[in-house]
Amino acid sequence: MSPRFVKKRVQALFIDINNLFPKLGLNSTHGDMSTRYAGVLMGITNGLGNIPGFLATIVAGQFTKNGDTVENWAPVFYLSAAVFGVTTLIYCFFCTAEEQPWGRGKPQTTAAAAAATSDVEADEYGGQTKK
Repeated sequence: MSPRFVKKRVQALFIDINNLFPKLGLNSTHGDMSTRYAGVLMGITNGLGNIPGFLATIVAGQFTKNGDTVENWAPVFYLSAAVFGVTTLIYCFFCTAEEQPWGRGKPQTTAAAAAATSDVEADEYGGQTKK
């Protein structure tokens, strides 16, 4: 195996590893922050996370406009690795998975709890009757 072949395989491996770990944390963070709004949070972050997918084609086109060669594509992969590395560090240092106060919502009340504070009482089946 040539050193160039090994270098390219190692680069691909690091890109894959660097792509894997943030996604593992990202997918569980939404549920940890707010079980009530986890789907909304996932939709927002997925929407914002797809913006680089659109920009990547423009950037790659600018790097490769002088020809589709390995030398022209190398900066695209280096830039991709740098973006993955920087965003992974930002996530690791600034992200928290603690439950957020806005994610708790209003507590649910049962018929018995409502009956204790009003003129309505709960019957044996959870329904309500007037006192």
